[in-house]
Amino acid sequence: MIHGCDLIPEMPPNMGKLRHLRTLSLFTVGSKPGYGLAELYGLRLGGKLHIRGLENVGNESDAKEANLMSKKELNRLLLKLDLCVGGFCVCWSFFEWEMSVEEKSKVVKEEE
Repeated sequence: MIHGCDLIPEMPPNMGKLRHLRTLSLFTVGSKPGYGLAELYGLRLGGKLHIRGLENVGNESDAKEANLMSKKELNRLLLKLDLCVGGFCVCWSFFEWEMSVEEKSKVVKEEE
């Protein structure tokens, strides 16, 4: 797990190729190809995930490509956006979601 690494500017390239990765506590979205949110698409992540750098997501389709809704084992999600204007930067947490295992299994059963 990665802890206390809030200053990571971006993840290593092509994280999506780590098909056996199941736990990732932090993902920082980069602006170059291979560093984007879409890298999360094929990963079967579980537990909690903190996504930073959402200002680097180009458009809605880039965000949908991550396919976070399909991650059945993911039970906590924190999204952060860093806004910088004229040298003044603010880190804004705009979404935090947590679901217990019991609630998650109920939702999965309703979807089937």
